Amino acid sequence: MEEIIYQKTYQEFKQECDRVVKETAESFVRLGYLLKVARDTNVLEESGYKTVAEFAEAEYSLNSTYVSRFIAINDKFAEGGYSDKLDSKYQGYGYAKLTVMLQLPESMNEELTPEMTKAEITELKNEFDAEKETSDIERLCEGANPLAYNLEDVDERSKLLYETILALGETSPELYIKIAAIAWVDKVEELVRQLPIIMVPSDTRIYSVRVTGKGRMMLACSEEKVSIINSRTGEKETYDWNDVAAAWTYAGVASELPFDKTPEEKWEKRYEKKYPVAPVQESKPKKETRVVKAEPEEEPEPQVPGQMDFAESCPEILPEDYEAEGVANEIQENENESQEFENKIQEVDNKDDDLDNTNQESDAVQQDEFPDEVERAREDVLSLIDGIRNEVCKPDITSTKIRELQSNSGYLVGQYLQNLARALYDYELTLPDKEEDE
Repeated sequence: MEEIIYQKTYQEFKQECDRVVKETAESFVRLGYLLKVARDTNVLEESGYKTVAEFAEAEYSLNSTYVSRFIAINDKFAEGGYSDKLDSKYQGYGYAKLTVMLQLPESMNEELTPEMTKAEITELKNEFDAEKETSDIERLCEGANPLAYNLEDVDERSKLLYETILALGETSPELYIKIAAIAWVDKVEELVRQLPIIMVPSDTRIYSVRVTGKGRMMLACSEEKVSIINSRTGEKETYDWNDVAAAWTYAGVASELPFDKTPEEKWEKRYEKKYPVAPVQESKPKKETRVVKAEPEEEPEPQVPGQMDFAESCPEILPEDYEAEGVANEIQENENESQEFENKIQEVDNKDDDLDNTNQESDAVQQDEFPDEVERAREDVLSLIDGIRNEVCKPDITSTKIRELQSNSGYLVGQYLQNLARALYDYELTLPDKEEDE
């Protein structure tokens, strides 16, 4: 085959393709308009055709399905819903994307961008279709998310955002970890600044999130705002990034003390389960997408028929002591674990006894005599020191991280020590004079 020589640059080629696609979409809008004219006026009267479908089939080999589709595209995407011009907000999509967008509510289409691919828009449509498989009765029977507590005094608009972000954090633990790593209770402005960077790596990102008892919510994020579209009703609520930061704080990402919990520990505490083990990394990097699907509900792996009741259905082929062996082994394992645990407890008790004896011989106040205020202040100091120690002992520690550590914890160390000193001083004022003892 003879090689074809094309003189234009890629940019020129791409611009030409964009122009053709745009013209194609607009031509379909114009065709839809003309078909509507044929349907709604007497223009076909002298042609002999009785209907617009008959005319389109005979003259252009367009069956009734295509006629309906072109008319629907004009209804939805033409200026004013009845024009030969494509509405300006749908410029640049092309016929293929508009055909998929026909099946999405207007509130969802408003959040899409021409840069999105047909595959991404189709993925979004599939999420809407998936929610239709759950009936209203099934949805109501799901009840509320037990983890969505303390929302009694929150208005419904904010409650929807809080529950959606809470569900997103559970089904997207990696996203939760990224946000938890930079979230601090006293640095809300920084969280607001970082959230769009983390959640919207491209121009737009849409997260499909299934909220228990409410259905799939489409969390459409851009740099300026965040919207939630209810896939069942098409209703939309819009929020700013301050609202989203408050929702993530409700989901437990923010730290009160430096290094009080790792991001994974925060996730485990908020969702009351173990952090999922990371899958083996793919050799090929995953392509970035603007649509993130809702995670499917976890279902138990199907069992081979009879597998679950094997011992009951086939007792004749099992050893007589089958059950006894299993129970005996389990008991022995439990006894071994219990013994190890008791040994550790005994070691701790011995150390405590030694400490008590030492304290009794000195003039210092015994630990168990301190009031709650002193104990709480002391625990705060020790927790903070433990967190600093853990960070300093990490193998990847650098001078930059030490400076960050100093910046984050320097003030708190002084403040917590001052609190402890104040609590001890208040307590010492209540002690009797020691002159008689001396």
